Amino acid sequence: MCSELNSLSARRVSYTDARTLHTEGETLFLDEGHETSSPADESEHQGRSCKGLWFASGGTMGALIQAQNWGATPLGPSDLWPQSLRTVVDLMLASPQPVYMAWGPALTALYNDAYVAILGGKHPDALGRPHTKVWPEIMDEYGPAIEAVMAGYAQRFEDRPVVNTNRVGNAIG
Repeated sequence: MCSELNSLSARRVSYTDARTLHTEGETLFLDEGHETSSPADESEHQGRSCKGLWFASGGTMGALIQAQNWGATPLGPSDLWPQSLRTVVDLMLASPQPVYMAWGPALTALYNDAYVAILGGKHPDALGRPHTKVWPEIMDEYGPAIEAVMAGYAQRFEDRPVVNTNRVGNAIG
């Protein structure tokens, strides 16, 4: 973590759920009080990017994405992400519409503030997890289409409801 992120995030982020990001002054807190600010030893935060706050302006999810230990995921440290991924993340975070993406062969999950309501109780644990772990309840139906897309074949879908037991109202689509 770096001081630039701490000061930027402290001005922008406020979350009351104990499982998500909190800010207080110049300090970021993650997951039930785990403090992640002002490290004396940078190795404590290996895998987190302090170079270029290119997604820190993306609301709460921008701050959570910045604070995430991407080095522990298949995407690797965010300062090593390809420009194509950075561009898509910037577009996603700037969108007022709910946006979820599953990047790379492991289908690593990223999403914006508007998508949090769709995730319901899966947030914030969904961030950086494989799509198959985030949405196991839809893999029987959508798994073959995802495999086809990853193999380079375009897919088309009719709009249809998807049961989501983690959200009020359940059906989405």
